[in-house]
Amino acid sequence: MDVRISPAPLSGIITAPPSKSYSHRAILCAALSDRPTGIRMRAPLCGDILETMDAAKLLGAEIRHGKNDVFEISPMEKGRRESFPVFDIKESGTTLRFLLPLCAVLLKGARFSAGKALSRRPILPLVSEMERHGCAFSSKSLPFDISGSLSSGRFRIPGDVSSQFVSALLLALPLLSGDSVIELTSDLVSAPYVGMTVDMMKKFGVSVRCENHAFFIPGSQKYISPGVIDIEGDFSGVSPFLVSGAMGGGDVSVRALSPRSIQGDGRILGILGACEATVSSGDGLVSVKGGGALSPIRADLSDTPDIFPCLAVLSCAISGESAFYGVGRLKYKESDRALSTMAMIRALSGNCRMEDDAFFVSGGGKLSGGIIDSAGDHRIAMAAAAASSICENDVIIKGAQCVFKSYPDFFKDFKLLGGECDVL
Repeated sequence: MDVRISPAPLSGIITAPPSKSYSHRAILCAALSDRPTGIRMRAPLCGDILETMDAAKLLGAEIRHGKNDVFEISPMEKGRRESFPVFDIKESGTTLRFLLPLCAVLLKGARFSAGKALSRRPILPLVSEMERHGCAFSSKSLPFDISGSLSSGRFRIPGDVSSQFVSALLLALPLLSGDSVIELTSDLVSAPYVGMTVDMMKKFGVSVRCENHAFFIPGSQKYISPGVIDIEGDFSGVSPFLVSGAMGGGDVSVRALSPRSIQGDGRILGILGACEATVSSGDGLVSVKGGGALSPIRADLSDTPDIFPCLAVLSCAISGESAFYGVGRLKYKESDRALSTMAMIRALSGNCRMEDDAFFVSGGGKLSGGIIDSAGDHRIAMAAAAASSICENDVIIKGAQCVFKSYPDFFKDFKLLGGECDVL
């Protein structure tokens, strides 16, 4: 699907989709718990969350869409579980990584396959550590079969490749009879995502102790349903709209966001405020408005890689040079996201460069417009849509259907805010 966007300022009110990160964690915790759980999250659900739901069903959970956007999840039962399930994960890296240790606890064997982009993303550190603890893999890369049973003990995992390796082990290890510890062999990137995992586990009565570079997980724990959980709005998804508000033209307000959220990407509010956009919250809304001269941005985004493309776009609207650090690991996303962002900005006539782990944007206030290849990356497609509001000519986004991975209603909400777009 290719989309043509005509330049127009964005303003108005939308409702944020449910946090994708919290939704993954809530679904799996609910499927592991002692009794049914209601998870309130506004439909339509994104592609990645549907992948996690399908995986939970293969593991024996039942999921029903009830009233008032409550998804009722009944726990996994062996009688509903296939003896050797086949998981086709598509492109959801979170689903794949979270599922591997869980399957090694719950099953005697399973088969995994994934889409082309996910098959290229790193998985070896998790696979190797699981092999050290009783598991066998038919291959070091996807597709593969997994067999054996995960044993408790001491796990050593690098923290600078993907925080999802840590979260995956955290979800599974409490189910084992013995105690375990996860030791990080390097600094942890995207640390807020691990914090979200620990937070969700706590809601289900499972304890984890974090100390220095280690996580201590008592064994023989049980996931206890809290009854009903509300999933807060997703900062990652609506960040392009918040950025559009900062670029001027009107006040963009979003419902269902929590200013006190521990989502890492909630940091965008502080970044927008620091560059002198007007940021406010109250009456259930978070609002961002520009209008004045904005200051260049300097930010380390090691913990918040998903907001990098839209902040880079915002920098194009700011006179002077903005600098972003910690972008080297963006090569492990749906695309090599730093290079895809550079290609996007240059295709729109912007000025940017990358040096090692840093990315610099020299803004001039306006962009020309142009044709953008999304590279199959939902964050690039959404950032390009935000960029259209400071373009002099149309923006064409090729492969724009990739937004369904995280935000199915993105272009619907774009139009609600006054955006002008058509499918070609």
